[in-house]
Amino acid sequence: MSLPTVSGRGFLISDGVELKFSQSGNAWARLPLSFKNRRQVDGEWTHDKEILLEAMVFGPLAEFLTEQADGRCEIDVTGELYTEDWTDKQGETKRSVKLNVHTANVVQRRERVAASSRSRDSFVTDDDSDVPF
Repeated sequence: MSLPTVSGRGFLISDGVELKFSQSGNAWARLPLSFKNRRQVDGEWTHDKEILLEAMVFGPLAEFLTEQADGRCEIDVTGELYTEDWTDKQGETKRSVKLNVHTANVVQRRERVAASSRSRDSFVTDDDSDVPF
């Protein structure tokens, strides 16, 4: 039996992605993500359910997300859920749910898209005096 594969849009709850490297030189990163269920109640949007996951990303995808994901952005991810046991400072064994990310894409905010459109337009000129034909 295989682990469950899930897809969703998570919210990065840190100020960015810190890229790290293993001893063998492979890139990896941890992404703390929040997934919320939004629904409308009496005309107001509410969040009634939430899950926090630590997403693990490896290789070129980790490098891509480090460059593209700024703090507190949305990321579409697909990956396998798994649990990991760990020991806290008091010596108690804890269990956390993690996501081994296979695919990811940073969701572009409207403001970012508008700004990039404006910056592209700023490079367009009507001056063709230096065109040789």
